[in-house]
Amino acid sequence: MILIVHKFTSSILSALAVLLLTSHAGSALAGVKGADRVAMKFGQSALPPKAYLEFCRREPADCGPDAAQVLREVAKAEAERSALLAMMTPSETPASVRLQGPSPDPPIELTGSDVGRAPATTPISWALMNKINGAVNRAVTSQADLTTYGLTDYWATPLEDGRTTGDCEDYVLEKQRALIASGAPRESLSIAVVTTGWGEAHAVLLVATSQGEFVLDNLTSKIAPWSQAPYHWNMRQLPGQSFQWIMVDNRP
Repeated sequence: MILIVHKFTSSILSALAVLLLTSHAGSALAGVKGADRVAMKFGQSALPPKAYLEFCRREPADCGPDAAQVLREVAKAEAERSALLAMMTPSETPASVRLQGPSPDPPIELTGSDVGRAPATTPISWALMNKINGAVNRAVTSQADLTTYGLTDYWATPLEDGRTTGDCEDYVLEKQRALIASGAPRESLSIAVVTTGWGEAHAVLLVATSQGEFVLDNLTSKIAPWSQAPYHWNMRQLPGQSFQWIMVDNRP
């Protein structure tokens, strides 16, 4: 899939710079307009996007603390993908999965305890979240993968690789990398795939806090609760699990 992205300038409430988003400080985000605790509902489980697995095979350190374990997880997920795709025809692929693009991800089964796992919360500051969101949005220039790499879907960390162009997944991976380098626990960060109001596939980064999950997005400088982002939510990483992805239940 080709994910088209745009770049906006950063504009953030500096008065909140000292607030900490921790599981021990439930009121830390009380002053943030629109903060809420609406929980995202999970649906069917799904395989990770193929391009994400390819990225993790190239850059295992960006997908987990143990590179050897990451490569084992990638191999396992790729084997599951191949086996399931071989068993399915396009007409059997759920509509919610087909939204992801030309390489559909068939559902897989997770245990009830996995599906019900709540996101971890993170002790990083609101100011740091905004700083990294704005810095990456400014540092990376939007450009489609087809132009950059000659491929329709290629996930990368362009700044880490010495590039300054990328598409939405690249913004997400760079923000994740920067937050982890700044002390954010990996299990508090989740990649999500959504559909925009104009029908394009898009990727964002979710940050779990005591006040709910917030969206870091390259289409806007504003960090908002997930429930207020103007998107149809398709699939995401299961909180704390890089290689376990889940469909989002959008039903009221």
